[in-house]
Amino acid sequence: MKQKTKHTKAIFLGILSLILAFFLPAFLMLILSDWMPNEITYPKISSVFILSVMLPITTFIFYSILKVFGYKDKKLKGRGIIGIIDSIVTEFLHAFAGYFVISKLGLTSVELTLIGISLVAIVHSIIGTLLRSKVEEVGEMYQ
Repeated sequence: MKQKTKHTKAIFLGILSLILAFFLPAFLMLILSDWMPNEITYPKISSVFILSVMLPITTFIFYSILKVFGYKDKKLKGRGIIGIIDSIVTEFLHAFAGYFVISKLGLTSVELTLIGISLVAIVHSIIGTLLRSKVEEVGEMYQ
């Protein structure tokens, strides 16, 4: 029975991490647009979700470029607070730069101010790092 619980937890965290990676920025933008309508403007809700799907793609491209230049993505466990801060800052910069690359290429109609994208990127990177640490814990159970 214990093994079945571990498998269920692993499957749940895997699905949750996929869903949050692609749709958490959209949900954050929709929530923040109600509180701060001047910071986030969009013509349709679908444009917010399309931008939200494009952000992890740009993050993957940024990670690939960094790996070419020798950046090593290390696990969070065993790195302490410095590892967590490094992960949060890296994810923040990828989301922040990713939005501006997408908007400069004209691939989105969502308009975010610096404060808007900063809030979305900060919350997304903190939640993503916490989820990543949980996924690493589950991954270590299977090694």
